[in-house]
Amino acid sequence: MAIINFKNLEECKEYVKEKLKETDYVTLIDVKDKISNYNDFIQYRSLLRDYLFNPSFNLTLNEPDPIWINS
Repeated sequence: MAIINFKNLEECKEYVKEKLKETDYVTLIDVKDKISNYNDFIQYRSLLRDYLFNPSFNLTLNEPDPIWINS
């Protein structure tokens, strides 16, 4: 779990946008069934979107690592 502090709300928004971009791949159709913790990513991205629309000077995030399913 990470606690991130920002100097201003715009800095928070930029950070959140970057984190959303970094996890965009999870929303691709061909990836959904390849990650066993897909729901963790969906919850994480939902939290990020909440912070995007309601920025804060302090965020608490638990970014999941993908657990790839061997096929």
